[in-house]
Amino acid sequence: CTQIHISRNVKFMYAGQERLGEVQYFVRLTMDATAGDAEEAQFEDIAIIHLYTIPDKSLVQDLSHMFMVSKLSDRFIVTYVKSIKSIVGMIPYHLRHPSGIIDDCFFLMEKPGLDISQLGESYNVYQEEDDQSADIE
Repeated sequence: CTQIHISRNVKFMYAGQERLGEVQYFVRLTMDATAGDAEEAQFEDIAIIHLYTIPDKSLVQDLSHMFMVSKLSDRFIVTYVKSIKSIVGMIPYHLRHPSGIIDDCFFLMEKPGLDISQLGESYNVYQEEDDQSADIE
């Protein structure tokens, strides 16, 4: 059974590339106060992230960059929290290849909290008392 943790999936910068991953832990590290000129302890906020594979470039191109499919890799990395650009959704998906092989993977949903009801044209459904017409503005 696949568990979906939308709020744990992030898009972030790593080694000059935009990557996707599932955050496993957020950690605040105390840095050595004796190093350099620091008189007080310094803190660094980091995330331990389970990486998704880089999406297949030919598949992304064939699908006009509208559908990005990845798998969870076996790699974990440590990165600064400030390198995280956004929260994304990684939705479980069964990808059927032309050969008939089915891969269990995830597709990227860029704005998981976006309310689609706000994307359309706005209408005023309230009428003025003097206006007896049924026109919607």
